[in-house]
Amino acid sequence: EHHIERMLSTYQLAPELLELEITEAALIMDDPMTSRTLEYVSRIGVRIALDDFGKGYSSMVYLQRYPINVIKIDRQFATHITDDAKAQAIVKSILYMAGEFNLTVVAEGIETLRQLDTFRTLNCPSIQGYLFSHPVPADVMESFLLREILYPIEACSLSSDTVPRFSVSGKVRMLTHHTQSFELPFSDIEAHRTSTRALYFSTKTSLPLSDATFEIRLSEGLQLVTCTVTITGQQDEQYIGEYTNPTEAEQIMRFFQSLRYRP
Repeated sequence: EHHIERMLSTYQLAPELLELEITEAALIMDDPMTSRTLEYVSRIGVRIALDDFGKGYSSMVYLQRYPINVIKIDRQFATHITDDAKAQAIVKSILYMAGEFNLTVVAEGIETLRQLDTFRTLNCPSIQGYLFSHPVPADVMESFLLREILYPIEACSLSSDTVPRFSVSGKVRMLTHHTQSFELPFSDIEAHRTSTRALYFSTKTSLPLSDATFEIRLSEGLQLVTCTVTITGQQDEQYIGEYTNPTEAEQIMRFFQSLRYRP
């Protein structure tokens, strides 16, 4: 118990900014020590989140017995939420109960845009999952915060698999090589996915992997976006074009987000 207070003091963190998670499984034994610890933690202002809510056991009893501030809806509901009316009904009841108890609700396991849209329709206030990002190092998280916006992984096709989820036609031409400028014609490319740092694309034209910059144009319908990249390598027969301009990277991200998702 006192360890938490020491950590708050060491890092000069306000108690209400710290949230501790406890699973339903940890509450099954009804240990008096657990009850005392949770009461103490709540008393000093630290928030308590009940993880895996609805997975089983006695969820409602725990809300009555312990000083819970947040409930996290178990990911099993997200798995079936888009097509299962029963799952949607259960989530609705959880959200209603949370409103009556003045509890914060977080839906766990959100990994697709359809799941996000369904929970949004159900008026779920917060989500958690790999939809926007997998776990990242602190420096990457800092860059996310500085950008103030994240685009869904599915929309931008930042998946861990190697199967392209988009095939967007475009053009590429080399602008400079070893500081020398060129006026070369465009070659055809297919852009497959993007991140905040690089565009992944394929082309039948052989491109130099270093000391060169390229102009890329992507189009879909009436939309046309351009960017300048340097090719840093290849992966799964795709070139990795690192953006040279953050504003252009933002435009490409918005472009990919606007595309209709095709699995």
